[in-house]
Amino acid sequence: MLISCPSCAATYDVPEHLLSAQGQMLRCSRCVHEWMVMPPPPPVVSEHVPLSPSLYPEPPDLESREAASVMPALTGRGKVRPPQPPVEPVALAMAWVLTVFVIVSLGWGAVRWRGEVMEAWPPSQRAYSALGLR
Repeated sequence: MLISCPSCAATYDVPEHLLSAQGQMLRCSRCVHEWMVMPPPPPVVSEHVPLSPSLYPEPPDLESREAASVMPALTGRGKVRPPQPPVEPVALAMAWVLTVFVIVSLGWGAVRWRGEVMEAWPPSQRAYSALGLR
């Protein structure tokens, strides 16, 4: 059972079997404050009531599923983000092609102008030497 001191908010993990049914006086090791801690109440056992079929939700129709897909989704910290439009496959492919082109162009430029790069940035000489391009 996780218990926190009401005076300084220090937390302690106290096993429930160490707390008596009448309560237990505890002393905080940080601020020496003493307080009474009661054990947690036993869980309430309720009668088992079988659910009738009328209590189960009806399956949503097509319109409500479409409406649910338009609803904003929650992110990890409870912030609501607006629904995103679907990405066209052609646009996605073009983005990949452009990204590959930029990376290849940067690599080609680093090889083509390696003398200027090594002169402007001397630590790059080790990288070019390791690649055998010096």
